[in-house]
Amino acid sequence: MLDRRIGSALIVGLLLTACSGGDPLSSITDLQPDPVPAPDQGPPPPKPRDLLATTPPRGMTGRIVYQGEVNNGFFSVHLFMTLPDGSNPVGLFPNDDPIWYTGPSWGPSGNKLAVASNSQGRAEWDIYTVNTDGSGLTHVVAGPSSGDFAPAWSPDGSKIVFQSTANDTTGFDIFSFDVESGAITNLTNSVGDDELPAWSPDGAKVLYQTTVNAGTNLWLMNPDGSGKVSLTEGAGQQNSAGVFSPDGSLIAFESTLHQPVTGQLQLGDFEIYVMNSDGSDPRRLTVGVGAEDVARFPTWSPDGKHIAFEFHDFTISQLFSVTDIAVMNADGSNVFLLENQPVEARFPRWGP
Repeated sequence: MLDRRIGSALIVGLLLTACSGGDPLSSITDLQPDPVPAPDQGPPPPKPRDLLATTPPRGMTGRIVYQGEVNNGFFSVHLFMTLPDGSNPVGLFPNDDPIWYTGPSWGPSGNKLAVASNSQGRAEWDIYTVNTDGSGLTHVVAGPSSGDFAPAWSPDGSKIVFQSTANDTTGFDIFSFDVESGAITNLTNSVGDDELPAWSPDGAKVLYQTTVNAGTNLWLMNPDGSGKVSLTEGAGQQNSAGVFSPDGSLIAFESTLHQPVTGQLQLGDFEIYVMNSDGSDPRRLTVGVGAEDVARFPTWSPDGKHIAFEFHDFTISQLFSVTDIAVMNADGSNVFLLENQPVEARFPRWGP
């Protein structure tokens, strides 16, 4: 690098010397048109945090549970609980606990959570229940493989659906666990990954995402796996992480619908959308700044008036994001970041 810089300096010096000595090429600049100033581009586009509210939305109730990293030497992921405005954050497990706890789902009574954990061993992921204060961890589902994740408790408490890698040829599939009998039923067997199941409020349908045609789309099925219906479609589009509103009329989800459809897998630029529960009338709620921020994993407040989600800020680096939990009104207004949360706060679930 040093030799290259010296060489460049010598070349520039020789050119300047030649021009100052009457070199005929020195007058060529006189023949060039005067430079035209660039048009005024106006102020630079806002950065993600410039678009955020400085005060939380009004009237929020309940609690938000989410997962975040703890600095305990094991790079563990633990669960945390906070009020919707970000106050009173508390960890559910001791900071020095090396176990991982992910993908929380509220139980119907509001005093328990279903979670995925590797409590049986670093490579053995099963489904557990735990009290909302972190006590009473109970191993309830030893699924059909060592990779059981994303539990979702039915509204009546009788079943827990989850994703598992029981059949490696088809990736993740959706399974149902009967709480009373302990029976496990395979609900999906598509070629792609079937993931992130979520119940309708009346317990009559299970919403999930499946990977097809170089994209991800949302499907509905009956609790026994029958009656599968596609709600979204589009090669290369990403429509995922769907959740029903408390009254069952709407579905909030993350999507790349605002990006041009290329027929190829699209990555990165997720925003939060809502659509009717039959898949009609999708509409965008969050408006980011391209790849500089991403909104993912929405969750409704118990009264349906607010939505929380994962907020990724790529302003500092396009390779790594700062991840926070954000809340907003259900129409997409008043986006507010929760403060004083742990590093890499992710996957919020709003409960009573």
